Amino acid sequence: MADPNKQFNQAISVPVDKVSAKFSAAAQRYNLYDKVQRLTATRLLKGVDAKAWQARYILDIGSGPGTEFPLNACYGKHNQAENTRQVVALDIAPGMLHQLKSQYPDYIALCADAQALPLDADSVDLIYSNLALQWCTDLTSSLAEGHRVLRSQGELHCAVVAKGSLPQLRQLGLTVNAFHCEQFIREAMAASDWQAYKVGLVEFTLYFDKLRELLYSIKGVGASINAQPKEQDSSTGQGYQESTQVLLRGRGDWQRLQQLAEELRQPKGLPLTYQVAFIRGKKR
Repeated sequence: MADPNKQFNQAISVPVDKVSAKFSAAAQRYNLYDKVQRLTATRLLKGVDAKAWQARYILDIGSGPGTEFPLNACYGKHNQAENTRQVVALDIAPGMLHQLKSQYPDYIALCADAQALPLDADSVDLIYSNLALQWCTDLTSSLAEGHRVLRSQGELHCAVVAKGSLPQLRQLGLTVNAFHCEQFIREAMAASDWQAYKVGLVEFTLYFDKLRELLYSIKGVGASINAQPKEQDSSTGQGYQESTQVLLRGRGDWQRLQQLAEELRQPKGLPLTYQVAFIRGKKR
């Protein structure tokens, strides 16, 4: 009998470029700064019904240092006889996967690009992806790849940062390129033959005591430097990725930036707002 894990057990890697290196460098301290990621993960996981968690193969795209899935309570030594499920954690950053394996040794780690999944067609039952696919140069291709590797009746559950996010950074005079708008995300999903899909925007606002903490909520997860986005339609956000660059030439620049930030302060603290698109799809 063929080994169902064979395709997952191959050594697969991608070149370590500036993007993956930056995320790798953030791996060990990622959990100190992943505030918005925790909020969106909670909402994303709640949207997956109990039946879907019976999936044999779960693919976590852009896994970072790992996701605590509901199946973990019965995964491993407590139900060895019944357990046939496997989490495949995929990330472009080797450092993230190294961190993941220290906490989730039973997960299969793949270092690869979401736009070219190194998996067979019709090979996974459930895809989860939390705030990762917005980094892809071609979101449509990434969603099409997810559709390709899903089995019939398999489900996709993902969250991506959408257009309108991080307006406070623009108010501070910092450079933030546009994210994909909701309409473009809908069109990207429509490009594949889903039985059904849904896209909805949810706003999240985080509050910070200090400007440095606000900026590190981005930089600390490895997202402060990104590949240059390809220039397409700025009205839709198509082809754009988030790229926040803080260029401070000295203490004076930093003090002026702090003064500007204080003008944005609210009773709860310094705000940072995200528009997050939650995408759910079921394959025919």
